[in-house]
Amino acid sequence: MNKINITISNSHVNNNKELNDFSIINFIQNIEGIHINSLFEFNKYLEENNLGVFLTYREINIIKRPKLFDNINIDTHPFNTKQISGYRHIYIKDKNNNNLITSTAFGVFVNLKTNKIVRIPNEIIKTINDGNKDETMNVSSRKISYNDKLKETFLLKTNVKRSYIDRYNHMNNSYYIKMVYDLLDENFKYNNIRVEYINAFNINENINIYLKEKTTNKVIFLLKNDKNILYSVIEFKKR
Repeated sequence: MNKINITISNSHVNNNKELNDFSIINFIQNIEGIHINSLFEFNKYLEENNLGVFLTYREINIIKRPKLFDNINIDTHPFNTKQISGYRHIYIKDKNNNNLITSTAFGVFVNLKTNKIVRIPNEIIKTINDGNKDETMNVSSRKISYNDKLKETFLLKTNVKRSYIDRYNHMNNSYYIKMVYDLLDENFKYNNIRVEYINAFNINENINIYLKEKTTNKVIFLLKNDKNILYSVIEFKKR
């Protein structure tokens, strides 16, 4: 299964009655998980070998935010899947099949005990039935670039709560966005979100948030641990 239908409800919207960023990410995560679970041979191989798919990059393009009580369709397909990694596109569409939000994700196959990247046999990769890269979709580099010479401005210190933890015992990727969302200027308008996931935060780990770059159309945050190790780069941009 790679498609679900949803009616936008109260828990999905912001004060403008539009789909909020956290719901966007959760919708995307849900369809990704549902699709992977439907791939019988692939999912069986992951479970039998204690493997997972770890997200390392996500890009979201917001064309038009759906509103309260709108009916939407969400679908996905993987592409360019190799033995250690793969991409997928995700689409949030209106009832007339027009794109409202598009997303591209990149993930790697990881041993859940050792956290090491592993290779999946080609015969298992073939069972995924890859689709094609969408040439109409704007897919940026997985490396979020910024000016290293700019001084970092410390903004906030927080930590990973129990409620943030996902099935892999890491902070769920939606919380990276939540950590920085309230640090954005309220009047800053953006339609593109990119997140580079470099390391995974664990429960009770401290998170130090820095503003790295800010222009009229772009804001970049860095998330680090107490040892100043970079865990994530998050960019909000107006295209």
